[in-house]
Amino acid sequence: MPQGWRVNHKRINRLYRQEGLQVRRRRRKQIGRSRGGVLGDPAAHPNHTWSMDFVHDQMADGRRLRLLNIVDDFTRECLAVEVDSTLPGRRVVRVLDQPVPAKEFDAQNQCPDDT
Repeated sequence: MPQGWRVNHKRINRLYRQEGLQVRRRRRKQIGRSRGGVLGDPAAHPNHTWSMDFVHDQMADGRRLRLLNIVDDFTRECLAVEVDSTLPGRRVVRVLDQPVPAKEFDAQNQCPDDT
């Protein structure tokens, strides 16, 4: 049990108003603030940076879908989409190892923090 008196917050606000005082407001604890911006250096040319992201959806009958998207950051072209009910790590590696027609990994890949 916390020490001190248990008093209704509305009563405290009323008493402070009567005395002409300002009620000290508590600041909310800020958890997990987004850093925003780009994850790394911006893409300078096509195939410089590719991003991958996982998307989840659910069909009308309740079955879940998972999608792996690989996108060229410079051209915003979708290079690969893998769709299935499950996407284990070995499957993701297999998709990343597949050569995309007339494309090769040039420098780096990026993945958002939330995956």
